[in-house]
Amino acid sequence: MVLRCTHHRLQTRRPLRGDWTIRGGLTPALPHRDRSWWTKPTAGGVGHPAEDHDTVLVGTDFGPDSLTESGYPRVVKRWRRGQPLDEAQTVFEGIASDVSVGVGFDPTPGFERLIASRSVDFFNREYFEIRDGELVRIDVPTDARISIHREWLLIRPRSPWTVGTATYPAGTLLAAKYDDFLSGTVDLDVVFQPDAHTSLDTFTWTPG
Repeated sequence: MVLRCTHHRLQTRRPLRGDWTIRGGLTPALPHRDRSWWTKPTAGGVGHPAEDHDTVLVGTDFGPDSLTESGYPRVVKRWRRGQPLDEAQTVFEGIASDVSVGVGFDPTPGFERLIASRSVDFFNREYFEIRDGELVRIDVPTDARISIHREWLLIRPRSPWTVGTATYPAGTLLAAKYDDFLSGTVDLDVVFQPDAHTSLDTFTWTPG
């Protein structure tokens, strides 16, 4: 597998198939002198843009104990341009019984974050922010899905969630200030709440 990284764009080319998969944002490519190639073992895996265009986050078969029992990456490493893969720095690890792990970087100016997750099974996942090498748990229910944008955190639990004296039905979409939530100040606003006749299919962030 060959990884080609431009600013906030990563392409992977699979031998034999020869196709390209684009991961990350759609920032236009940098001048040719800033576009380099990484070559990695063909054991499979995935890469994502990291903090700068000289770095990618890679999960693959790094050798013994680097895969979960399900055969997915258990370890994610930070791989710098021109660096041998075996010298890449470990950023996040799950455990063997996890389905898989993942790490992604949010490059939003002023809100740069490195977010990691470990899929305990196909329906439950734990989320963390990696701050200065330390894991900070995003303490939502493991069956919830989250979305982070600038100072906001959206939470969508798959089962009823009780916070204080309030219980939110499965499928409710809740909003909180991200930093306040991490500090333990749980002040949730209901964006959408399902009823017997309605449910939320999808949502997206808009500018502003």
